[in-house]
Amino acid sequence: MCRSGTLAIISEARASASAVEKPATIVTIFRSNPNRLSASSIGLLSRPCRETQTCLPEMRAMKLLVSHSTDIHNIFHIFAREIHAIWESTRAIESAAGPDAEVGIVLTHYEDTPSNRWRRDLLTSTYRNVWIRYYAPAGSGPGVGAGAAARVDRRHILRYTQSPAWMVDPWTFRAYEPVPALMEMAAKVRQALALRAGSASTSATGGTRVVFVERRHSRVAYDARTRLPLAGVLEAMLSRCGVPFESVCFDEGVSLEMQARCLANARIMISVHGAANTNLFLLPEGASLFEINFRKHWYCDPVCARHRSAQIPYATRCDGPLTFRPHFHKADYHNLAQVFGVKYREFEILDAERFLDANPINLERLYVDAERLASSVVGELGLGRA
Repeated sequence: MCRSGTLAIISEARASASAVEKPATIVTIFRSNPNRLSASSIGLLSRPCRETQTCLPEMRAMKLLVSHSTDIHNIFHIFAREIHAIWESTRAIESAAGPDAEVGIVLTHYEDTPSNRWRRDLLTSTYRNVWIRYYAPAGSGPGVGAGAAARVDRRHILRYTQSPAWMVDPWTFRAYEPVPALMEMAAKVRQALALRAGSASTSATGGTRVVFVERRHSRVAYDARTRLPLAGVLEAMLSRCGVPFESVCFDEGVSLEMQARCLANARIMISVHGAANTNLFLLPEGASLFEINFRKHWYCDPVCARHRSAQIPYATRCDGPLTFRPHFHKADYHNLAQVFGVKYREFEILDAERFLDANPINLERLYVDAERLASSVVGELGLGRA
């Protein structure tokens, strides 16, 4: 088996059809051995299927990038490992074969979930041909196509480290320089999504619009003083300074296109730590991420029995161990923001209620100093004080 997230260029393939070209075509590949892909199945995919209203467009010789990633349930993991590897591999192909090289993507593990639809939409925004195979356990159905199977040539497996490389270190706070190649790919995605939505792409921010990304099922943010929902308190404070404010929720059922539209002209994105912060690459250049995080009361990981059962309050220090790292380690978005040229500030929660499981970030309610947050927004915009 290939490692999770490993990409392989398996062949140059040709497929032909009489259909008119479309910006992107998705075709389902049904269950197959992830380490084998029927050579004839690539040609057979020119037939229509339930994922698309059209046939595959006529294609020239194509390089296929095949992802066997099974780490497909968190969009940060998808973005920082699989998408990063696909982008890096595409650059390597274009460097060798020229910018007009035809690249197709095959995802051998796909499930109909919000994170996978985000993954699919991101890839189809910039790749014309994307094939997906809905995941099913081995032995649950027939393979794809017929004819001789073509094994992945392990000499062409693209290995970045012993396991697929992360775009940034998710666990250690580091100083990164902006990465022009990543910023260029992000700009292409923003432009493609803007065109799909019929709006203009925004490459740089010059406004004052603030977007607060809410959570509704866990880590719901409240003002520590009033105990009111943070979104409403921030809106009232910022409206007094004439700051355009919008609260959005990307928890589920919101397309990547809509998420991109919400962030297209934002000057500041405010969000509790979580996978939705991955969308920071959709912000225009010069924008800021204000992340609400858990550094202040990071006492036990996994959550100790006394905290879990509420024998002691959230903000009370315990003797519980820190088993994963000896310190607060949620560095994902601090580091990711830097490589995309997004400014970053963190705001620690003051208190919280009810752990939902042993993960120290899975809490029901979070309490934040809304006045400090609003003042920081106004200061970032150069407007004085809230």
